[in-house]
Amino acid sequence: MNRAIAKTVRKFEVLASKLPTLSRLYMYPYKNVVKREIELANLEPGARVLQIGAGSVPYTALYLASLGGFYVTALDIDPGAVKCAADWVERMGFSDRIRILCTSGNDYSLEKVAAAFLALQVEPKEEVMDYLMARGEEGLKVIVREPSVRYASQYDPIPEKWRPVSRIYQGMSTFTYSNLYIKS
Repeated sequence: MNRAIAKTVRKFEVLASKLPTLSRLYMYPYKNVVKREIELANLEPGARVLQIGAGSVPYTALYLASLGGFYVTALDIDPGAVKCAADWVERMGFSDRIRILCTSGNDYSLEKVAAAFLALQVEPKEEVMDYLMARGEEGLKVIVREPSVRYASQYDPIPEKWRPVSRIYQGMSTFTYSNLYIKS
């Protein structure tokens, strides 16, 4: 499937990761998005969380660390993005709160992980969500951005078998809601 948005974002983020002013402008609109996702997850500061699909500019991980006070492990399967992200986190002064790893969201140890935040571009979502729900500890919270109808063809869909326990309207052009799932 042609994922033009994902390809464009990937290239732009590599550039933005090297230019702090550009990366700050790029991530700014997401500050309130992540703040609302933190409220949706209702976690204690100091919690250990995953951010799956970090990209070259892991702004969600940075906001999770700075706004939520969490210890974040940000995952991405692209070695180039991981290198850019690790350098960016270091430049932003968050290497004590954010760790970047090159791995997928369906093979990472979930021991003591309170929540997982999935980027819109994560795929295959079904495999990742199945893994989190099967292997996560009871009470694990999974926050997933739901593609908007207009751009649904650009992103892997959330599996219909998973029903959110809560959601929050975000109204971004590429995603409408952030959904909360909880392992029982």
